[in-house]
Amino acid sequence: MLAGLDRVVRSASLERLLDSGGGETMPSKALHFEWVRGFNSNRILSKINKIRKIDGQRCSFEAGDYAFWLPVLNSAIRADRTAERLKTKCISSALSDAAITLSNADLFLPRCEQEFEKCRSQNSYSTPLSPTLARN
Repeated sequence: MLAGLDRVVRSASLERLLDSGGGETMPSKALHFEWVRGFNSNRILSKINKIRKIDGQRCSFEAGDYAFWLPVLNSAIRADRTAERLKTKCISSALSDAAITLSNADLFLPRCEQEFEKCRSQNSYSTPLSPTLARN
């Protein structure tokens, strides 16, 4: 009974996070990531900030709430074709950076961009049409 009530409360919270906008995007300074219009990005980040615990340079999250809010945040951010495969990893890494606060959505996307560039420079990134994938 309580689990069902919890889902209803979370669903109501999610509805309040949505603005009245359509599916357009808001401009950002990041090259590969942008906020999807219709989501209240600052509110989503503040919800995640409430479940984030910082201990020195390490971050931890309350698992159940993180499992709920990470897909919501993932839906609120659009990645271009180049970054789509690493989008979730970049978002998770940016959330885990103890040096940034989650109080300003405009600062969050450039941090995702930094994580994308870091992954790309470590050769952990391959294009969708790489020769190894094409042969298989």
